[in-house]
Amino acid sequence: LTVSGTSTPGNTVYVAATNTDSNSATTTASTPVGASGSWSVDVPVTGGISVVNVVAVSPSGGTAHVVRTVVFDFTPGTVLLDVTDPDGDDNGPGNYAYPTSDNFHAGAFDIQRFQVLDDGTNVIFRLQTRDLSPTFGSPLGAQLVDVYVHDPAASTTSTDASFPQRKYRIAPSFAWNRLVEVQGFGQRFIDAGGAGLGTVTIKANAISRFITFSVPKAALGQPGPGWAFT
Repeated sequence: LTVSGTSTPGNTVYVAATNTDSNSATTTASTPVGASGSWSVDVPVTGGISVVNVVAVSPSGGTAHVVRTVVFDFTPGTVLLDVTDPDGDDNGPGNYAYPTSDNFHAGAFDIQRFQVLDDGTNVIFRLQTRDLSPTFGSPLGAQLVDVYVHDPAASTTSTDASFPQRKYRIAPSFAWNRLVEVQGFGQRFIDAGGAGLGTVTIKANAISRFITFSVPKAALGQPGPGWAFT
């Protein structure tokens, strides 16, 4: 991250970037202010939300301070699938409506983009909604995401929904052998027989509106030709 600005020549500028998504890990840098008054300094940051504190200190000890928040929502890895979805189609067959409680925000269930990435060790899923305002105290408190994974080589598959109360089935040609489920207050990663396969790593960003979650390739398999995601 390059931070720049202007200050009184002779001052020294100190910059600290604290990542609030990574246990408040902090990186720092400093630079003197040249004769022109302009200054610029590079500060290493990682993915997530960083709070950047900039302090200019004069030779006499006087200070000036400014704070900025930077969102770096980047997920490394090879993109295997990247599809978009239209705005305003969050009404099911045409007559589904949002709950009337003001906890639910317009666009909270309107999918806009879905991605699958491979970082070498994990398969990463990213789902973007039109609105991802925190709900019920959770960054994704209103959303529940089920990804049904179809591996054409799998011997045991299912067309069942995550729970019978969902009242739908998966198309037979996309019968699933792995289910990854994430929500604001829980998660599941199971095979078609219902056996648990491990833990899902989950994060959400209200600014980029992406829910990002991942599982190990050792448990999911290596996505390739013929694989599908519902």
